[in-house]
Amino acid sequence: MTIDWSKAPEGATHWDSRGNACSLGFMKPGLRTGEWEYAGCGGHWVLYGRADMNLINAMIPRPAPWSGEGLPPVGIVCEVKSGHGEFPTFVLCEVIAHFDGETKPCAAYVYTQHDGTRLVGQGTEQAFRPAPTPEQIAAEKREQEISELANDFYIVGFRSYRITAEDLHRLGYRKTEGGAA
Repeated sequence: MTIDWSKAPEGATHWDSRGNACSLGFMKPGLRTGEWEYAGCGGHWVLYGRADMNLINAMIPRPAPWSGEGLPPVGIVCEVKSGHGEFPTFVLCEVIAHFDGETKPCAAYVYTQHDGTRLVGQGTEQAFRPAPTPEQIAAEKREQEISELANDFYIVGFRSYRITAEDLHRLGYRKTEGGAA
């Protein structure tokens, strides 16, 4: 079972693996010692009450943030090196277990190929890195768009503003309602 912690409401510290029709599965400690609250279907916190052994055994703690040092913790989504050579790519994976390899500790992980096939792999700590944040993804997209625009400038040559504007127009760039192209 994969828990999507990105959908967890603020304050969620655990997941109730038993499931509940009126609960999103996310839990947090209540205001009083020993009490717990669960995220209700309406998105608000509901008092569960005192935790019994069934609940305690069913709760899965939220994985701690991983800095990129050592093996990623079980349950975390991160990136793993895929391919070999000078420019390997990275793919998203979920770490499912740790085990002792022949010479070093290893992590087992699952990932999805481009065709939708789910595969299992293993790697040492050097194979993993933290998944990019939404801010990093947006910055990479912006950099790619700027690089493409700069490439268009290179293709047309930076002759004059008027000629460059004509060439960019020919290439399909248009000024939109807020001034952005």
